[in-house]
Amino acid sequence: MNQEDHLGMILRVGATLLFTLMVVCIKYTTVEFPVSQVVFFRSFFALIPLLVFVFLCKEFKTVLKPQKPFSVAMMCAMACMATFTSFLSLRYINIAESTIIGYLTPIMTAVLAIFILKEAVNRVRWISIILGFVGILILIIPGIDRVNLDGLYLYGIGLAVVTAILTAGSKIQAKFLSSNESAATMALYFALTCSAFAAFIGFMEGWLIASIQQICLLVGAGILGGTAHIMMYSAFKYSDASKLAGLEFLGLPFSIIADFVFFNIIPDGVFYFSAALILSSSIYLAVFDRHPQKKHVQS
Repeated sequence: MNQEDHLGMILRVGATLLFTLMVVCIKYTTVEFPVSQVVFFRSFFALIPLLVFVFLCKEFKTVLKPQKPFSVAMMCAMACMATFTSFLSLRYINIAESTIIGYLTPIMTAVLAIFILKEAVNRVRWISIILGFVGILILIIPGIDRVNLDGLYLYGIGLAVVTAILTAGSKIQAKFLSSNESAATMALYFALTCSAFAAFIGFMEGWLIASIQQICLLVGAGILGGTAHIMMYSAFKYSDASKLAGLEFLGLPFSIIADFVFFNIIPDGVFYFSAALILSSSIYLAVFDRHPQKKHVQS
């Protein structure tokens, strides 16, 4: 494994951790605020770390001029819709459930990467993805009978599934754009798109006044999310999408800790067994995938 792969993996793991903390902030606020208002704060204040990143990289002259504006717009549209559905789902399901369903995203990303990005997905990567998928099934299937399948819960599950589909599409698009667009360009336009759309929806719905504590949570979600997006998009420059997909399974132990620390939710034994299996899939990928082959679409 070369240095670029190591850097890409470190950036992706760091982004996963920050996204988990962001979700904690959002989980606290979506119960009391319209989703549009939460999305606005998360997107608008994400501009703070993004602009700092642009300043440090000295990309002011290029960041506002995407090479493929239509493709960037498509990525932003999918990512924006995924943000709305994701935040809304958190009203009805907990962080761990959201994370579990979110693991449809790396599986779909790895599969789509074969056909869209023409990446060579080797045996190690397939084994890692299959192990992670089996771990999800072990967690979900035994718990179906114990779940009160009311309308709101099913609504939340459905929103989370839609989020996974939209997120997979936006990540494939981001990987395709990474050879032409900077991470700052993609993250900046995503934040601007979500801010503008959420502000419009929020204006139509009505704006609620937040307390100081709530404002801190909303602003914190934006700063954490903006930083995480920079790290995630940057990771795509150094490693294949299918390889980074396996590392997203690390979000599961992060979500378990977050649910316990912030919401006093303790998973049962099946959850821990599934977590061990999914985590093993990420470790297996990181340790044994030593000879990645890259074959990117020429643009």
